[in-house]
Amino acid sequence: VRLGLVMAHSAKASAMAGIHRGFSNPKKKTKVEESPKREEGDLHVAQPPRRRPKDGWDGNEPGITGYEEECSALERDGACVIRGLLVKEAKIAAEEAEWARSTGKGVVVGDVEGNQGVDAGKGHGRFLQMAQLAATGQRRTLVEIVRGSRESCSQPHGIAGIAALALQTSKVAFSADDFFIKEPMAMERTPWHRDLTAPYVKPKQVVGRHVNIWMALDEIHHSCSLRTIMGSHKWAAGSLGNVDQELYISSILGNHWKRDYLTLATELGIQETAEAETFAVTFALEQVELAETDRARFERAMGVQSWDLQPGDCVILHRQCIHGSRGNESQTFRRAYATRWSTERQAPRRPRYEGRSI
Repeated sequence: VRLGLVMAHSAKASAMAGIHRGFSNPKKKTKVEESPKREEGDLHVAQPPRRRPKDGWDGNEPGITGYEEECSALERDGACVIRGLLVKEAKIAAEEAEWARSTGKGVVVGDVEGNQGVDAGKGHGRFLQMAQLAATGQRRTLVEIVRGSRESCSQPHGIAGIAALALQTSKVAFSADDFFIKEPMAMERTPWHRDLTAPYVKPKQVVGRHVNIWMALDEIHHSCSLRTIMGSHKWAAGSLGNVDQELYISSILGNHWKRDYLTLATELGIQETAEAETFAVTFALEQVELAETDRARFERAMGVQSWDLQPGDCVILHRQCIHGSRGNESQTFRRAYATRWSTERQAPRRPRYEGRSI
């Protein structure tokens, strides 16, 4: 017993002496307290953690700065374009898109008669969607260009850097990604819609500020590019932007179009009031454009904007900005890679559209 007590006392004394030496000796290496563990999906951009070679961040590289004019357009119009920053990322994403298309990973959107696809050598091309290849970690190269990798990216922070610039924050959360591929002569339209609730997020738990980044993977003419309605992110629920737009829609659909389309939303099983009102407005826009013989008149009346894009150009969208696109009437592919970002981490859920097209 005495021997045990002596040994315990000796060990305690040695430990105390070691601690004392650790504080008194400036050359002694002390243990550095670990930084708090980051949650999955949280990306620090402006002040990234040090020694992260796999993400291409060394802690000294600043986030993307400038682009005040583009950020002002995003706030004013609900959409803007940042050009030429992600050329290398677009090349890698295009290779991934072709892999997904050729291996049958995509879901065919719509039901255009005769859309056998360009590989079949007949009929129209297909409109394909491939979802969540990066968000679920299936394709590591996509994860690298989303989060940022020195080997894979033009910018040290990849697409996350563009999201941080758009959201004016040093921390962004990545929630979802999609490829949208319109093969040559794919006549299927992307109807006017709002990304009011993300398909991979619980509907009543959408928090923070959100943007979508739509990156062009090919040279895209404005006729089949992404189109947005300027200022629609500020429209009140269930209404258009101004009286002139209301009168224009009513002149084609009649004065009771809103009541009729809200009834249709109920019949289709849309229960949420916000979703039903959004459906009524966007469905009305779709019907008016299809009925309008003068395409330019519709675009002037509703404030439609679209862009000619090069690979690596990014259209940034406010979450509630109404957008869509026409069919691809060209003989070339129209491919885009879309990612969703927010300032707060979202509560995940089972995809609403799993097994079905948008």
